[in-house]
Amino acid sequence: MVSDKDLKKVLDGKKNLVGVDLSGAHLEGTDFSNADLTDANLRGANLSDANLVWGYLDRANLENANLRGANLAWGYLDRANLSDANLSYADLTYAHLEGAHLEGAHLEGANLEGVNLRNTVCNHAYLRNADLTNADFTNAILADAILSRVILDNTNFTDTNLFQTDFRGTDLSNVEFTSFTSVWMIVDKKTYNSWTKDQQKEHKMKRTDYMKIQEDF
Repeated sequence: MVSDKDLKKVLDGKKNLVGVDLSGAHLEGTDFSNADLTDANLRGANLSDANLVWGYLDRANLENANLRGANLAWGYLDRANLSDANLSYADLTYAHLEGAHLEGAHLEGANLEGVNLRNTVCNHAYLRNADLTNADFTNAILADAILSRVILDNTNFTDTNLFQTDFRGTDLSNVEFTSFTSVWMIVDKKTYNSWTKDQQKEHKMKRTDYMKIQEDF
């Protein structure tokens, strides 16, 4: 049986890994930059601090995987399964995750600048303190997700489901909500007041129509 150490040596820098089964493998710090992991099974794998820059992980199974601190910048993860994955403090700058599943994923402190999250399912995802500058959530589902104290600057929430999404501690003054779907967005008073009267007038909605103030968190 190949040891984890030997497995890392074999895989380090390897590029063609289409459909490979590495479920549960210990691959922390491994170099997968530019590797093709399309349709790979990485369920429960430890990929903490791994280098996946420009990696191809379309349709990969990363359910329950540990990607804490991993570098996934400019990667392709369209329709990947990242449910319950740990992506805290990961770098996903300008990555493509269109149609991906991130239910229950942990993305605290992650860099999601410019990331494509169109049509993603992010129910119950935890994104506290994440950077969402220029991120695109068009037609995504963020119901019951935590977006407290995140950075929102030119973030796109067009047709996004924000049912009971928690924005407490987040500045909404540089956000455009276009045709979003929400019954109640959870906010604190500071967040509530950051949504200006001009923005309310532009969207023809009052804050009281869709924001629920809740201070404790």
